[in-house]
Amino acid sequence: MSDMTWDSSRAIAVIINDKFSNTDVLSLDDEELLGMMKKAGLLDKLPEIGKDEREDCLFDIKCALSRIIEGDEDYDAHQGDAWV
Repeated sequence: MSDMTWDSSRAIAVIINDKFSNTDVLSLDDEELLGMMKKAGLLDKLPEIGKDEREDCLFDIKCALSRIIEGDEDYDAHQGDAWV
């Protein structure tokens, strides 16, 4: 966890999911997520970033959290569909 960055969305999501199970990602706003990250001790380990970049990173974390909760972490949206 020492080399965690804001781009470590999956690692952050795993920690959030462990500390705050049953999170409703669809109703989770940025301030709530930041509060969860603070309670989990993550904000102390992450560097300061600008507001616009932070919003993008929080969106990525929510997406990663959703995928972990739903159990579809291996889904690759860029993978081609099977030819039928």
